[in-house]
Amino acid sequence: MKNLILTLLTVFAFSFSFAQSDASKEDAKKLKQNTVAVVDYLSSELKLDGKEKAILSNAFAEYANNISKLNEKLDAKGSKMSDKEKSKMTFEKMAEFTKLRDKNIKDVLTDSQKEKYDKISNNFDPMTLTMKKKNKK
Repeated sequence: MKNLILTLLTVFAFSFSFAQSDASKEDAKKLKQNTVAVVDYLSSELKLDGKEKAILSNAFAEYANNISKLNEKLDAKGSKMSDKEKSKMTFEKMAEFTKLRDKNIKDVLTDSQKEKYDKISNNFDPMTLTMKKKNKK
C-alpha cells in the first residue's frame, strides 16, 4: 500500500513539474509573437526605415529574451520567495531592461520620433508586450 501511494505521489509530482515547464514555454512563445506585433506597430507609427526597424527589432528581441529569462528564474525560485519579493524583483528588473531597450532605440530616432515613441510606448504591457486597448473619449 505504501508503495502504491509513493508511486502515485511521484507520478503527480513529475506531471506537475512538466506542466509548469510547458506553461513557461507557452509564455515565451506568446512573448515572441507579441514582440513581432509591437515592432510592426511601432515601425509603422514611427515611419522607420530598414536600419531603424532592424535596431528596433533587435532591441525588443533582447528585451523579450531578458523577460523570458526573468520569468524562468522566478519560476525556478518558486516558493522560496514571497509574492511581494517576486513583484519587487520583477519591477526592478523590468525597469532595468526597459531603460536598456529604450536607450538602444532612441539612439537612432529623430527628436520627433523620440517624442512619439515615448507617447506610444505606453500602449503595450511591458511584461507581456500585449497591446493595451485604447480608451475611447
